[in-house]
Amino acid sequence: MTVAVTAGDPCGIGPELILKTLPVLRPHRAIIIGDLPVFARAARVLKHPLPGWRVVRKLTGVLDTAGLVFLDCASRGTFAPGHPTPAAGAAALRYLDHAAALAQQQVVSAVVTAPVTKWAIERSGVHFEGQTEYLARALRARDPVMMFVSEALRVVLLTRHLP
Repeated sequence: MTVAVTAGDPCGIGPELILKTLPVLRPHRAIIIGDLPVFARAARVLKHPLPGWRVVRKLTGVLDTAGLVFLDCASRGTFAPGHPTPAAGAAALRYLDHAAALAQQQVVSAVVTAPVTKWAIERSGVHFEGQTEYLARALRARDPVMMFVSEALRVVLLTRHLP
């Protein structure tokens, strides 16, 4: 199984979470989608080397190899931890767009998303309800659900974004 993992807000905790949880992905192929300088900074903060992933800017022909692939979106701008911006919101949307395209092409079997900053995405000029709804629209999926998974449980929310 191949899994796409989006970095979330490049000013947020997503890159650190992904670096810390990579061992969970080891039995599967994974395509991490983000910006390499952001992950390099996160690795320095964690005092941990970057994994031995294959870094690419396009996903042509690289999926024949097992293991980790890092899709570097090469976003413009500087992303400061804890200080989300409209540029960071736009970058988070690009990560989701790449994941949706990979799912549409059936290159990946699942998409895992790190947290985003909704107001930063809204300020980038896109109406944004949430990642689940955004991916559902991109994939033309009906009745999408957000699922939390552990070894013992699979949890789906009964409601979301409803007053």
